[in-house]
Amino acid sequence: MAKGFQNTSLVNAYASQIEDAFQKLNRPISHADSEGLSYFLLKTMGSEARDYHRPEHPLDVSKNLLPVGQLAALFHDIVYVQVDPTWEKTLAEILYPFVPSRTFNLDVRGELNHVTDPWLKVIVALFGFENETALVPMRGLNEFLSAVVFYKKMRNFLKPEELLRGLACIEATIPFRKADSDGRTPADRLKARIESIQSSPEGRFFSGPVDFDLIVKECKLLIENDLVSFGAETMSWFLSNSWNVMIENNPALRNHFFSLSDYRKAIFGNIGFFTSLDAKNLYWTDSKNLDLSHEKLIRRTENNLRMATEYMKAIAVSVSMVEAIAQQTGGECAYELFFGTTKKSREHSPVNMDSLIKFGPEPKITEDRLSIYQTLKNGRDMRSRFDHKTSTLSAFLYEQFSAEDFETVFVKVAQYHQGKINADECIAIFNPQLIEKVISLLEYTAFSRKQSLATLKKHFSASKKMAG
Repeated sequence: MAKGFQNTSLVNAYASQIEDAFQKLNRPISHADSEGLSYFLLKTMGSEARDYHRPEHPLDVSKNLLPVGQLAALFHDIVYVQVDPTWEKTLAEILYPFVPSRTFNLDVRGELNHVTDPWLKVIVALFGFENETALVPMRGLNEFLSAVVFYKKMRNFLKPEELLRGLACIEATIPFRKADSDGRTPADRLKARIESIQSSPEGRFFSGPVDFDLIVKECKLLIENDLVSFGAETMSWFLSNSWNVMIENNPALRNHFFSLSDYRKAIFGNIGFFTSLDAKNLYWTDSKNLDLSHEKLIRRTENNLRMATEYMKAIAVSVSMVEAIAQQTGGECAYELFFGTTKKSREHSPVNMDSLIKFGPEPKITEDRLSIYQTLKNGRDMRSRFDHKTSTLSAFLYEQFSAEDFETVFVKVAQYHQGKINADECIAIFNPQLIEKVISLLEYTAFSRKQSLATLKKHFSASKKMAG
C-alpha cells in the first residue's frame, strides 16, 4: 500500500487520495462525497478473485501523480470482467448501454445506437472504438468500461477538460501496443483522436484547445507507476508481481488442488507472454518525450523480461519432467501430491521439495545464471496464494546443465507442452541418473505412488547400469 496509508483503512486511504487531488485542483470535495466514491471503488474491486489488481494496486499507482491522473489511477482497473465473478451485479447498471456478453464480448458499434449521452460518444471516439463489433479484454474492453465508470462517477466533480484528461489517462493504460505501420505510437494516435473530437459537435464541451502536453505528462507518469514492476530494480520483485497476475489469468490455479498440467500451462503461457513483449513499447509516451530516466526504465525492463523468461523456463523443465513421470506412474494428479503442500498452516503434511533437496556449494556459473539459480533456490520476494516462493527442484535441475544444454532441453520440453512428444519421449530427454534422483524425491512426496515410482526407478537404474 502507498506510503503513509499503512495504518488506516483502505476507505480512509482512498478518501484521502481523492481529497488530496481536489485540493490540488483548488476545488474542495466534501468528506461525504470522497467517502462515497471510496466505498464504491472498494466494493467494486474487492473481489477475492483479484490477486494483483486488488484495491491496493490503484492506490499505489496514484502516488505522486498530477491531480487528474491521481483520480484516474483510482478508477483505471475498476472493471475486470474476466476475473471478477460479480461484475454484472456491481457494474451492469452504470455501464449501460455498454454491457458485455457472458463471453466478455462487446458490440460497441451496435450499442452506440442506444447512446443518448454525448459524452459516451466522446469516450468511444477517444478510444477509437466506433467500429468495434467484438471488443474483448485483450484489446481494451476493461479499460474502455473503466473509462465509462470514471465519467459517470466523476462528471459532477470535474470540468470537461479534466474529464477528458482523466479518460485519456485510462485509455493510455491499454497495455502492450506497438506503433502502427506509419510509425505512430499509441500517444500519437490518441492525440489525433482528441483533435478529431475537438472538431466534432462534441468539441463544444471544451472552452479551448486541449493541452496535449499536459495529457502526455499525466499519462506517462500514470503508466510508469502502473507498470512499475516491469522496470523493478530486482528480477525477484518483478517475478513476485507476475505470480500474482498469473493466478488472475489462470482460473484453474484458484483451486488449491490444481493439476500439474494446469501449472505447466500457466508457466508456458507466461513464457510466451514475456517473449512477445518489446520493452520499448511498454511505456506510454509520444515520440518527442524520451529522456534518460525513460531509457533506464526500458533497460531495466528488458533485463527483467530476459531473466524472468529464463527463470520460468527452469520451472517449465522441472514441472514437465514431473508431469511426465506422473503420467508413467498412474496419470497426473494435484500439483501438491508431487511437490508437497503449499499451505504453511497444514502442519500435518510438512513434507515438500524444500525439505528434501540438499544443495552443495553454489555452482560456478555466469552472474545472470547464478542470480536465476539463487532466486529459484531461495525464493521470490513475496509468497503467492498457490505455490511456494521457492522452486528448489527447478534450481536442482538448472545447475545440472550448461547454458547451451539447458536451452536444448527446454526446446525439447516445449515439444511435450505442445503435444508433439509423449511422456516417454519427454523423460528420455534427461539422463537416467537424473530421472532416478527425481523419482527418489517423489517417493517422499507422492507416497501413494511409492510402488509404481519404485518400479519406474528400477527401470532407470537398469538403464544406468547398461549405459555403464
